[in-house]
Amino acid sequence: MCQLEGLHIKSFIPYLKVNIFIALAYIVVGKLGLMIALPPGYSAAIWPAAGIAIAACILWKEYVPWVGVLIGSLLININIGGHIHWGWLPFAISIGSCIQAVLSAHVLGRVDHLFTLDNPNTVIKSCLSLALTCIVATVFGNSALVINGTIPPSDLLGSLVNWWTGDLLGAVIFIPLTMLLFDKRTIWRARRIQTGIPLLVGFLFCVGIYYYSDMNQRQQLQDKFQIQSNAVISNIESFQEANLQQIVALASLFDNSEQVSEDEFVQFGKRNMLQQDGFRAWSWSPLVAAADLPSFEASTRSAIGGPYKVTRPQGWQTNTDGWLVPVMYIQPIIGNEAALGLDLNSEPTRAAAIAKVRATLAPVMTAKIQLAQDPNGPGGTLLIAPAFDRLGRISGFCSAVIDLQSIINDVESVKGLQWKLSDMSAGGALLYSNTTKSFPEFSNKLFSDKTGQYFQASLMLADRHWHIVIYQSYAVLMGDTFSLSLLMLLLAFITCAVVGGMTLVSSGERQRIAEKVTEKTMALSKEIARRQAFQATLVQSEQRYRNLFDKAPVGHVLKRLDDGQFVAINPAFEAMTGYSLDELNQLDPWDLTPKRYQLSETEQLERLKQTRRYGPYQKHYVHKNGQLVAVRLNGALVTGADGEQLILFIVEDITEQERTVARVNLLAQVFQQSGEGITIMDANDIIVDVNTAFSQITGYSREEIIGKNCRFLEAERTDKNIDPQVRAALEQTGFWQGEVWDRHKHGYDFPKWLMMSVVRDDAGAVSHYIGSFTDISERKVSEERIHFLAHHDSLTLLPNRLSLQSRLEVVFREALASDSQIAVMFIDMDHFKNINDTLGHHVGDQLLLEVARRLKNIVGDTDTVARLGGDEFVVALSDTNHDEVASLAEALRSGLSQTYVINNQALHSSPSIGISLFPTDGDSVEALMKNADMAMYRAKSAGRNNYQFFTAAMNTLITERQQIETGLRQVLANDELRLHYQPQIDIRTGQVVSVEALVRWQHPEFGMVAPDRFIPIAEEIDMIIPIGQWVLETAMAQLAAWRAAGATELRMAVNLSAHQLRKDSIVADITNVLLKHKLGKGALELEITESVAMQYPEQNARLLAELRQHGIELAIDDFGTGYSSLSYLKLLPLDRLKLDRSFVKDIESDPNDAAISAATISMSHELGLTVVAEGVENEAQLVLLSSMGCDLVQGFYFSKPLPAEECFRFILRNL
Repeated sequence: MCQLEGLHIKSFIPYLKVNIFIALAYIVVGKLGLMIALPPGYSAAIWPAAGIAIAACILWKEYVPWVGVLIGSLLININIGGHIHWGWLPFAISIGSCIQAVLSAHVLGRVDHLFTLDNPNTVIKSCLSLALTCIVATVFGNSALVINGTIPPSDLLGSLVNWWTGDLLGAVIFIPLTMLLFDKRTIWRARRIQTGIPLLVGFLFCVGIYYYSDMNQRQQLQDKFQIQSNAVISNIESFQEANLQQIVALASLFDNSEQVSEDEFVQFGKRNMLQQDGFRAWSWSPLVAAADLPSFEASTRSAIGGPYKVTRPQGWQTNTDGWLVPVMYIQPIIGNEAALGLDLNSEPTRAAAIAKVRATLAPVMTAKIQLAQDPNGPGGTLLIAPAFDRLGRISGFCSAVIDLQSIINDVESVKGLQWKLSDMSAGGALLYSNTTKSFPEFSNKLFSDKTGQYFQASLMLADRHWHIVIYQSYAVLMGDTFSLSLLMLLLAFITCAVVGGMTLVSSGERQRIAEKVTEKTMALSKEIARRQAFQATLVQSEQRYRNLFDKAPVGHVLKRLDDGQFVAINPAFEAMTGYSLDELNQLDPWDLTPKRYQLSETEQLERLKQTRRYGPYQKHYVHKNGQLVAVRLNGALVTGADGEQLILFIVEDITEQERTVARVNLLAQVFQQSGEGITIMDANDIIVDVNTAFSQITGYSREEIIGKNCRFLEAERTDKNIDPQVRAALEQTGFWQGEVWDRHKHGYDFPKWLMMSVVRDDAGAVSHYIGSFTDISERKVSEERIHFLAHHDSLTLLPNRLSLQSRLEVVFREALASDSQIAVMFIDMDHFKNINDTLGHHVGDQLLLEVARRLKNIVGDTDTVARLGGDEFVVALSDTNHDEVASLAEALRSGLSQTYVINNQALHSSPSIGISLFPTDGDSVEALMKNADMAMYRAKSAGRNNYQFFTAAMNTLITERQQIETGLRQVLANDELRLHYQPQIDIRTGQVVSVEALVRWQHPEFGMVAPDRFIPIAEEIDMIIPIGQWVLETAMAQLAAWRAAGATELRMAVNLSAHQLRKDSIVADITNVLLKHKLGKGALELEITESVAMQYPEQNARLLAELRQHGIELAIDDFGTGYSSLSYLKLLPLDRLKLDRSFVKDIESDPNDAAISAATISMSHELGLTVVAEGVENEAQLVLLSSMGCDLVQGFYFSKPLPAEECFRFILRNL
């Protein structure tokens, strides 16, 4: 798949390169065409991109060149003028250009299918065809421009002509140029200089004309525009100057008169023709104190002889300066009635101007205001001038309403101007604009761009600064005047095109004549060569047929029909049979062909005589080396040169084919006889064949399943995501295997292990899939059983340690999430080991089953009960609290302490329970387990049959244990062990007959550590064997030293642990120590505990007997504390029995202890054993034991365990 994708990418690269090149070429020549556009519309007189696009569609049509044309045109039209133009317009223009290029290329191919442009007829037809096809982009583009509003409908016809002309000239000139440059055919390569140079020079000449025409045309239009603009500005400035002079004159009327009547005011206006000079209205407004308003209104009514009242429109407010400026006189009165009595000082704009007049004592013009006389008009301004009384104080104001419409009419008297007027004194506020056009900012008076000319000027009226910007397009500037420059450019391009066409025709004609001469010359040469070749062929013909016969890869044979003699054979036949031609003719025919083919040979010869054909016929030859060669013969009857009848045989060695057929037959048998179900599917997953095992496993016969999709068998439970995985594996490696589920014909699901392989044809495509499978139902059952056993205890079927860990982690996460408590209980059954060792493992197992049953009944199904191993169980409780845990713990203690009846025998055991809680006792599963374990050991040490909650103090014990464990691993290397010896006294004689070696540990921190603190730990960490060996070595060395010092009959008693007893080399280890120290029989006594001896009684009996043969005496230690079977005990080769100190301690006061001691001593003597009583601490105990017949005693009454030197002194005193 990756290789296929690589091929696709590689094949796509040429398409990409060609189209990128076309797009870039289109953009470059398109920009060139835009550069030589002329006003007014700046349509290109020639559009080279049209010729490039058509030529590209001719040259590289197999690379889909219209894509490059579309991209290039789109980029040109989007980025016209250096600005990005999004929208449908660029796409519409680009689609038109693309369609035009493809259509033109197609039409030109029909006119001249070789497209050589080498005769007048094809050149003229091609030009006419281009004239028609170039209409496509013209119509598309201009229609889009009109619809978009880019050009007015009135300009459509002119734009169509310009566009069509540009595209046509671009095609006529640049199609030949492009072909000359890129077409590799001789007809075009030969004309590159003759035709290409004139076309190129002509085009460059046209470009030079363009630059000259462009400069000339621009200068003419700029001069015309500047004259018009200066005239407009001059008119406005004259208008402004006249207005200012008139208003100052009106103010002078009031300066020189004590009182100006309304009639005098009217006559002044008529005399000075104020209305004709551009005033919309002019008025007199005295400066009146607000307090004088009533008297002013009364006097004014009297003066004008009519009603008068000072007014303020809605929104106007009396000025806070305390002055009123009401309009007293206004002319013309008609149309301005609303202004009479209007308080100018109550409107902010007018009030600001009045304040400025009062401050500067000079005329002031207001910002733009909406005129009361024409509320819907373009607005205007007030020109206000002050009038003074004889004392030089302002008595009032003369104002003139200047209507902006007058200025508008003056500017727009020139047609086609687009302009805007701004009030720079008001922060550039717009006074008027007749267009929505965005005007560029420029510093000089004049500015031009591709579309037209701009003019700007500043105007001053009174104190007001105005700014005007005027624009006029080239189309308006030129008006109806025809562009001589454009005409010259078009004529130049047309001339260039005609000259190019003529050179194409002339050069093409010469090239065609040259090609004809070359063609005739080559034809003559070919004829001469053909005749020479014919002569050579006649000579070579015989040799060729000889070679065909001799060098053929199959056997060729010629035999005479009448006598069967070989006439000729080729080397292939000789290799096939191993015989030469002479050897074959000397053979009997049946030496080469086995006689079993006699009948077939006769039939084939008869057929040959009738039909002149022999075979096809398969038989065997006997090779010269005796091996059979399978052959296929085809023959024909031929006539020799002398008329003799010959048989021509073609003999094929088909030995390999015969073997292949045999192999295929064998594979077919394997297919049918295979014990695995096999399915053959085609590339569409349709089953084409199955074997017998398939039918046996699925229940479907071959006829029922062939033709169905393989998913017909798929069970609902099959993972739906497996199919993509299978497909991916088959595609990548050709093989997949895994477990799936199918549905049997009888309706049940079964699992199978499926192996899929791919078969590919010669082209590498998938032709078939082969699936082989086995029914793994039984294996699945076994796996489930194994999984169950892996997570459950095999005896009790409770969850085991692994399963417990997983469940505890789940419970722990839930407790963290819900902020609840969980509890872990470690339960160890007291004295279980004694029961197991004494009564046997089968009884112990029954007891454990009963414990598990009671645990499940008490705990219930909501929480977890697990067995860790041996007699250790764990209970995990979720969402609980201390009281609930304590209650359950008591229930467990009580329930598990009840009597167990196993095989009609009552047994007693009780639980020791340790409890840890989350979150108080640990923040992890491991911590909870460890702390519960510590609490359980605390329960053990507290007397068993109780439960203990974990406390922080228990950490001290575990820390001490860890220190002991760590120290034990280095105890021998650090030489920290010491041996003390306790004498054993003969009751009758009072002499020391033996000493018991007791190990002590001189710990660097804890001091002297008793064995009961570290021996159990040593057994757990497997240090007991090296420690035991050290004790044996040290004790025997000490005994040898004592014997050498005079204690010649002294015996040394050494304790032997269960781990040492199970060691394979224990006998050799002990005897080697005795030999090392030259100690003979009776020197060593080994003490083993009752429980150790009873673990494997028969095995231990054999081991102890072997030790006894080496002169080693044996004793049972701590007798009476275990559950030994006397039947086994009597089998052990013992010498003595040690009565445990627990019976001796209260022997003088407890009748039971006395009875047990007496019975033990009596039983031992009956078995021939001597008895050693341990823990004798007073004389009463000694007397009582003596009366019972006890043989030996040891205890603090005689001596505590002593260091070697002290012990030897004691021995010497009591020998």
